[in-house]
Amino acid sequence: MATETRTYKIKDKNFEVKFELDTRYKLLENIGNGAYGVVCSAIDTKHGNKVAIKKIPRAFDVVTTAKRTYRELKILKHFKHDNIICIKNILKPPEDLEQFNDVYVVLDLMETDLHHIIHSQQQLTDEHIRYFSLSDSSRIEVHSFREGSASRSKA
Repeated sequence: MATETRTYKIKDKNFEVKFELDTRYKLLENIGNGAYGVVCSAIDTKHGNKVAIKKIPRAFDVVTTAKRTYRELKILKHFKHDNIICIKNILKPPEDLEQFNDVYVVLDLMETDLHHIIHSQQQLTDEHIRYFSLSDSSRIEVHSFREGSASRSKA
């Protein structure tokens, strides 16, 4: 049975991006973009909360892009922390796999990110910097040791 979808067209810089989403999600606005995708805010009508939906266009056209997509999803799947986005859902591909080009990832919607804080006009104190540094490094260290991807060598 095919999932019912709705098409949205979102303005991203100088071009339009088409989102083909399960009708469960109602797209709101473009909130960011990067080298590997476009992110929009949306409403999850099933639960009534706001989410972020990242579209990774042509995710399988180039092997490098496919590997990056897989790696990102694999890493995010393991994170469980208030300050790290969490995958809520990955939308089902079309039934005709020949048309499966784009990956849609539903994520927690965060108010801001560290990049925006650093580049904002807000004055960061030494206390802010210490907090960000310690919390980021401890999260990475704990996760790395738990997943067995880091080791500590004795000097």
